Amino acid sequence: MINNFVKVDGGIFVRRKDFKVKKGLIISEITVKLNDFYIDDFVVTQADWNSIMDYNPSYFSDDSLPVEMVGWHEAVLFCNKKSERDGLQQCYTIDGEQVECDFTANGYRLPTEAEWEFAAIGGNKSKGYRYAGSNILEEVAWYAENSGRTTHPRGQKLPNELGLYDMCGNVFEWCWDWYDKFDCEFMDNPKGPIKGKMKVSRGNNWVNGESVSDLTRRVGRNVNAKTHHQGFRIVRTG
Repeated sequence: MINNFVKVDGGIFVRRKDFKVKKGLIISEITVKLNDFYIDDFVVTQADWNSIMDYNPSYFSDDSLPVEMVGWHEAVLFCNKKSERDGLQQCYTIDGEQVECDFTANGYRLPTEAEWEFAAIGGNKSKGYRYAGSNILEEVAWYAENSGRTTHPRGQKLPNELGLYDMCGNVFEWCWDWYDKFDCEFMDNPKGPIKGKMKVSRGNNWVNGESVSDLTRRVGRNVNAKTHHQGFRIVRTG
């Protein structure tokens, strides 16, 4: 299958860190530096998944739809198998439940959380929208109020500033990082904690409403979690 990779030029951006205390909401900012990378303009479809894995786990069955019902380890395995098929270096070394990533390899991998967020906000072309490509969620995302209780193909909503689709809706997207709080003011190509109990999932999905669709939303999910609103998007190192 043909993937539509978009180059994301490296840059510096500011992440907001919101946390609640007894007297209200505290907002701090974290500056993040990233190198160039390439990201698919859409989540992995069932057609692409089937061409690599030879089975379809999805609840909603159609080649043009996002693959879902996929755990984190399955997404990593897909990346390695697709890299091998396309003659590229595998990024992941897999030993049972233990997974290490070679970020210098030229194959496919999951985005780091910082890469995902930078791409979602529009990279260096960002216009500061609340959602990925607009301040009006209806224009750019499939969510509870408009999804019809199902996933949708690429290109039916407007893309963001980089030409990426559905980063605030349709399905949640796995990231590489273990889920944890941010505890520093500057990050240089961060890859998350070295261990944890849950992996980061970003974006929103066709189930949830507008109130949880902001680009700053973070979710931690068990690596074995498989739902009909969880998918993933792939990247390559620039």
